Amino acid sequence: MQGFLWIAPAFLYLAFFIAYPFFMSIYLSVSSARVGSPESHFVGLQNYTRLFADPVFWQTVRRVVSSNGRPGERRIRQAALRATAPSAARPAPAAAQAWIQHVSEGVAQHVEAEHGERNGGARPDGHPRRPVHERPAGAR
Repeated sequence: MQGFLWIAPAFLYLAFFIAYPFFMSIYLSVSSARVGSPESHFVGLQNYTRLFADPVFWQTVRRVVSSNGRPGERRIRQAALRATAPSAARPAPAAAQAWIQHVSEGVAQHVEAEHGERNGGARPDGHPRRPVHERPAGAR
């Protein structure tokens, strides 16, 4: 009996955070429940037949499947992950460096446009702002 008392919290956790949401999602998928409405009734597989008949659903499925299969995007994603991993003591691959530079230039241009308009083109300390495309001689 004492053993059941020790594992009761684990069972309560499983029931509340795993089993209840699982069965509730199944119930909601076969009912006419709407957000904010307390009324719902059983509709069976009608929601699924409507979903599978929707061309937007199939377009989305095709996009997700095809975007995961593009080797170029996958290589860039993997390179960026390797480059930002804390255990990476090696330099980032060229694709990741190009992507990081592209993103950082976009962020810099956005910040320049945002703060340049507000402050009349001057930095908060009063010095004039240098355009994003002009970099110091030693900067990359």
